[in-house]
Amino acid sequence: MDYNSRLINSWHEKCVEDEAILADLNIRVNKAFSQKNKYLKLSHKRKLKAEELDTVMNDEIKGCLMNHMRCEEHHSELELAFNKGFKKF
Repeated sequence: MDYNSRLINSWHEKCVEDEAILADLNIRVNKAFSQKNKYLKLSHKRKLKAEELDTVMNDEIKGCLMNHMRCEEHHSELELAFNKGFKKF
């Protein structure tokens, strides 16, 4: 009986040690998951910001192209008017 109680005590101590190890691992896993979620949120925010900047840049490019096309139209109108005036002169 003494032998059995020593086995039970050693088994119990081993279980307590393993439980402490598992608790530590559980804490580490939870920290890793929280860090992962933090980085996922951060990357999602950066992705949204990049998409927003891309949209703004595309709008600016479209605006510049429209201005360039208007300038070319005005330039061709001015050139026609100049040529007509030069012919009359």
